[in-house]
Amino acid sequence: MSKALNKNQQNYSTTERETLAVITALEHWRCYLDNGKEFTIYTDHAALKWFQNLSNPSGRLARWTLRLSCFNFVLKHKKGKDNVVPDLLSRHKNQERPDTREISPQGVHPITIEEPPDRKLEHYNKIFLGCSNNPDAYPNYTIRDNKLYRCIHSPDRLNDDFIWKEVPLPQDRHALIEVNHGSPSELHLRIFKTFKKISLKYYWPGRLNENWKPSSQYGEGDLIAINRTQFGLGLKLKPKYLGPYQVSKVKRDDRYDVEKVDRAAEGPNKTSSSADQMKPWPD
Repeated sequence: MSKALNKNQQNYSTTERETLAVITALEHWRCYLDNGKEFTIYTDHAALKWFQNLSNPSGRLARWTLRLSCFNFVLKHKKGKDNVVPDLLSRHKNQERPDTREISPQGVHPITIEEPPDRKLEHYNKIFLGCSNNPDAYPNYTIRDNKLYRCIHSPDRLNDDFIWKEVPLPQDRHALIEVNHGSPSELHLRIFKTFKKISLKYYWPGRLNENWKPSSQYGEGDLIAINRTQFGLGLKLKPKYLGPYQVSKVKRDDRYDVEKVDRAAEGPNKTSSSADQMKPWPD
């Protein structure tokens, strides 16, 4: 994640900026951290420990202390020379979000100048040829077995700062999405779950926008299950999906009108749902 400083925040001291970065990150990932369990924050800015130990903060620092008190964390200092990955990313001119996943497309398409004038392919070819002819100009890329790889920071590994992920050819990317998103064996995975699967081994800009499911995925008369949207007291052990439902109308923007087949079953008789909240009903 990243966040630009506004005009007032640009006047903060270094310590205040570092503290603001921690608060912003904690609140961004609150859904994973706000569970009472202790976690560790590593920082190369020793002044943050001073802020944590303030005995009588006032003004903005007091408000920040209150916001931090909601989390159960331990702050540990990590020397800058041992914390090179975040430091490098914070100074890099072209910060791109790491992401990427799994499939082996049938064969590797040769890189030739005669390829169709597609903008994505032109960009791919430019990097591939540039990396081949002048590797020093493309330090974040490498070529292995005639395939292009991108150097990505891995947040899950403390000792392995970077990992290499394959950059698939533009014409192979749709197949990656179909394998991870549209396979009948995996039913209908949600957009972000598909994005996460692809991100395990592959990288290319704009992956998330390409993961949207087309409305033609379901047609009128198809049997589907809809995601349960309410989990009250005693409902956590209930099935996650309700159904079977039958698609009665295909609407715009991946939305569908559906009707319950068995009126005695749980769930609304008629409702409207989106593709990412549906999956095919098992035969």
